[in-house]
Formats: sequence, structure tokens, C-alpha cells
Amino acid sequence: MEDKKIAEDPKISGMKIENEVDQDGMFSKLRSDFYKKASKLVRECDIDVGIVLFPPSGDSSSFFHPTADAIIGRLMNPTIEFNADDVTKYEAWLDSASFKMKYILELLENEATSSSPSQ
Repeated sequence: MEDKKIAEDPKISGMKIENEVDQDGMFSKLRSDFYKKASKLVRECDIDVGIVLFPPSGDSSSFFHPTADAIIGRLMNPTIEFNADDVTKYEAWLDSASFKMKYILELLENEATSSSPSQ
């Protein structure tokens, strides 16, 4: 059986693969690697994943966990869940940003008042 050579990874070579057969081979290899990485993320980080790939050949590929409907539902109706530490950090950041904005506004108002022509 003849060994098929797969074109060099474009990231490494920096060149686009022009040959359609080589493109298909590279896509197949990289798609497999991509799905393995996504599966590892699901397994180790307990995340939901949705991937849809559209190669030049026109045949789309997809990977969803837990289901396509669950991923689409989350995209259409996102929810943000914070734990108590995140909320505290976010509130502190908002307080700091609010203080800075009020300070800058006061500086601008003072500058505008002092630079306006006196009558």
C-alpha cells in the first residue's frame, strides 16, 4: 500500500495549500486534531462546545457537546453566572471605574469653567 504524503502544515510553511487533494488531506488531519482538542476541553474543563467547519469542498463538519440544540440555545439566550468572589471583584471594579469617571468629569467641568470667557 502506497503511503500518502500530506502537505506540510500551513502554519509552519506560511503558504496556502493550492492542490485540492492536499487541502482535503490537511483539512481531514487538522479537523481530527481540532476535535480531539475540543473533546479534551469538554472532558477536563466541563465546558459546552460548538464547532462548525466549512471546508472549500463544501461538506460541512460539526462537533457539539452536549447537543447542537443546547449550544444554539445558549447562544440565543446567554446567561452569565458569577460566584460570590466574581461579584465582589466586579463590584469593586465598577466602584473604582465610577470614582475615576466622576473625577475626570469634575476635572473637565473645572477646566471648562476656568477657560470660559468671563462677562
